[in-house]
Amino acid sequence: MPQSLSRVIVHLVFSTKDRQPFLVKEKQKDAFSYLAGTLNAIDCLAILVGGMPDHIHALFVLSRTLSVSKVIEELKKESSKWGKSHIHPDFYLQNGYGAFSVSPSMVEEVKHYIATQEEHHREATFQDEFRYFFGSTESNGTNAMCGIELSQPFRLPTIGLFHPGRCPGLGNPSPSG
Repeated sequence: MPQSLSRVIVHLVFSTKDRQPFLVKEKQKDAFSYLAGTLNAIDCLAILVGGMPDHIHALFVLSRTLSVSKVIEELKKESSKWGKSHIHPDFYLQNGYGAFSVSPSMVEEVKHYIATQEEHHREATFQDEFRYFFGSTESNGTNAMCGIELSQPFRLPTIGLFHPGRCPGLGNPSPSG
């Protein structure tokens, strides 16, 4: 094959510095639009950007020529500059992030999940949600998938897309029934 083809769909999650609630509801539309535009400008097709005052979810198609870490570097650099002038002078983003591949068959569910963040966060904190992305925990509080020790055993109740042992960001199949 003389050409290189790629279609990797990524669900990216990252937070504001110290989870400060800078992305207030009145600023979210502009902030999320700016982030989507930044993704599109670096040849990463933005599918949906959303989130809460203290964190952001971005669903996009990864550019064939960029690594995930380079995309995140560019996205955070550009959005931090923009955020300082349009959101708050002390606007910063956390260093870490979570990036998860998404099966094409799960895109609609992940879009729904991102679009209904406010509903999800009535039931679970960002920290709880993020831990859940790494799989359910065993009774001793160890993450079953990654061996991460949690301070206490954790189970996120079934809320729409979330089902124990399943992770929308990892593209696990939907439960039957």
